[in-house]
Amino acid sequence: MNIDKASTEALLVSTDWNAEWMRLQEQRRKADDASWWDARAKHFRPRETSPYARAFLDRAAVRPGEAVLDMGCGSGTLAVPLAQSGCRVVAADFSGRMLEELALAARSAGVEVAAARQGRQHGAQGSSATLGVPSRADSEASSVADNAGASAADDVRDDALPAGSIRPLRLAWADDWATAGLGEKCVDVALASRSIATNDLKDALLKLERTARRRCCITLACNAGPRYDADVLAAVGVSVGESVDYLYAFNILAQMGRAPEVSYIDSRRKDTFDSLEDGVADFARMLESGNEGKIPALRSYLAAHMVENPEAGEPGPKGKLQGRYTLDHERLVRWAFISWQPRA
Repeated sequence: MNIDKASTEALLVSTDWNAEWMRLQEQRRKADDASWWDARAKHFRPRETSPYARAFLDRAAVRPGEAVLDMGCGSGTLAVPLAQSGCRVVAADFSGRMLEELALAARSAGVEVAAARQGRQHGAQGSSATLGVPSRADSEASSVADNAGASAADDVRDDALPAGSIRPLRLAWADDWATAGLGEKCVDVALASRSIATNDLKDALLKLERTARRRCCITLACNAGPRYDADVLAAVGVSVGESVDYLYAFNILAQMGRAPEVSYIDSRRKDTFDSLEDGVADFARMLESGNEGKIPALRSYLAAHMVENPEAGEPGPKGKLQGRYTLDHERLVRWAFISWQPRA
């Protein structure tokens, strides 16, 4: 009797986890685009290395002097302390404003920032039509020279970047990374901290792997996620699902024959606001479409749980001044830290 091998495989093994990821993205709200992050970039300048960033860097175990790709670098939460430790950092993000904040944060920390040079990239939805690929030129230069005829791949090389410096690169997950200058095995370590927002998860993981010689590290949410306060939503009668994004990444990597390792980082967040109505407006963003009727319950909950913020008026972790009030509990966001050794 012939036995169909596929029919005997466990569902866990036979499932196309990247196809399942793609189906999941079709059901979700559209990911925030570069313009959304541009508008909020000024609130994301880190004043210091946060507990989350310290935990990430401890787990990443980047060696001093190594070349690092920080994909979705934002305003430099990881890139700046990595450069301060002597690493050569290619800091990539699709938000031009975030890269501007990164440069400001780096220079204020005494970190050299390589000047920009223009590279070309194929336009695509969710991609950057033009990528600013910095050169080795004067790190204080602010103008962007048009260098369409030059090879961007000649720019992004770890040996072309001084130790302890950052090279900003405008880049999206959907872009052609090789055209942008990220050749195969051009860095020692590739990082993507809380930044994987793409319809093709396997492609994103492969892009990180093709870039890195020694190690790849990512984080993905594994509870309600950074947008939600599960305690508040439960109190007003709104259910929010637990994120299992990290399981998709783990399973895809396992099916690729890798040996991913997982640990967890707990990040605590304090929401602040200046009045009850400000708080209602802020927390209402957590209510998905169809829950607008929960606003009165939300207002009642906040009125009962808002307390004076002893740090009102002081800069928060991202530099934004804290409001007069906060809640009587902190939000807990749990991140799955996944690392693996790339194939040679």
